[in-house]
Amino acid sequence: DKLGLVDRFDPGTAPGEVRVEAGARIEVDHGSKVMLFAPKVRNAGYISAPDGQVILAAGENVYLKTPSVLDPNAVRGLDVAVSAVPGWVFTGGQMQSALGLGTSYADFNYVAGLRDVVLPEMAARAKAVGYEVSNTGTVRADRGNVTLQAQDVRQDGVLMSTTALNNRNGSILLRAWGLGTHMYA
Repeated sequence: DKLGLVDRFDPGTAPGEVRVEAGARIEVDHGSKVMLFAPKVRNAGYISAPDGQVILAAGENVYLKTPSVLDPNAVRGLDVAVSAVPGWVFTGGQMQSALGLGTSYADFNYVAGLRDVVLPEMAARAKAVGYEVSNTGTVRADRGNVTLQAQDVRQDGVLMSTTALNNRNGSILLRAWGLGTHMYA
């Protein structure tokens, strides 16, 4: 085949959704995190993480990264990326090359296979599964971070984060990705 591999991973049926129903409350201690990951994440309740972080992210592969201390615009807490399940194994450098973000991987045939086979398969899986985060409830992270990330982000509720004078910046990040993959550059 184009990737030079015989065996591949069959992800099968997508897992179920995570749902916080209306009237439900998820509250954690100061500085803690609430992280909900699934192909579909729905919040109609109340989620609170003061001085912490709330992440609602939809996908089947989840990547968490500590932001660079050198980036003044970095998210307070963890940065997250989600994607469709690939049927193949590859490195970040190989994916960056396939996405045209660099030339860190020299095997042109493998990179072409990622670009021509894997990425379209991931996009088709994302379209079929429909990765979605939907918030119709309340998400609060005073002096912290709220992140909603999915192929489709539907924000019809309340997202709150505050900033304090003692350098405790709050932030809200909504990130929608369309091709079934998100790669850290």
